[in-house]
Amino acid sequence: DSRFNDSIEADLYVQTFEHTMADGVDVPELVEVVNDDESITYIPYTGAKVHEEDADVDRINWLTSEEMNEQILEGGAIVDTRNDLRSSMYNFRAGPTYAVEMGKAFAFQVGAGVSAQYVNGRFSTFEILSNTSAMEAARRPMVTSEEAEWQVGGYLDASAYYNLTERISMFSGMQVQSGSSYSQNNEERMATVDFSSQVYVHAGMGVKF
Repeated sequence: DSRFNDSIEADLYVQTFEHTMADGVDVPELVEVVNDDESITYIPYTGAKVHEEDADVDRINWLTSEEMNEQILEGGAIVDTRNDLRSSMYNFRAGPTYAVEMGKAFAFQVGAGVSAQYVNGRFSTFEILSNTSAMEAARRPMVTSEEAEWQVGGYLDASAYYNLTERISMFSGMQVQSGSSYSQNNEERMATVDFSSQVYVHAGMGVKF
């Protein structure tokens, strides 16, 4: 499992729209709010679009709205992002092993061959815009994707054994396995895991029956 929870800098895409008022209708006043740092924020009008005195008169003429401009502010957004990649890996290998006995106590083994790896990933992401003065921060809900693939490579294994008795032995070794990069998409997001150089270390005790 791999997780990334942090704030990142992103480009901010901004669109500005202008709406003209219906004939004879006054522009509603914005609510002024004084923040703790003494800065002033104006809360947009969020009520009904009709006059309370005359329900037949639209407060805003939506049909004549015009897009004034659009722009991209580089680094203008701070996004709190949460990413979680949960994966299962299954390794299969086949190849010869060569053993060398060094007296009765020590033994050494070397093996090499072909390996196959099955990777199954579950990638979940969630994002929320943090640097905003809006009443409700823009966010993307949790989205999850699932993918799987096979990878084929090779392996090299080396182990050393020490015989405590005729039946009981202790061993330790290392395996190097090759592969490729695994990439998984989640809409426009992507997670990549590098399997090009894998190293496994093992140790334990063996009992002959």
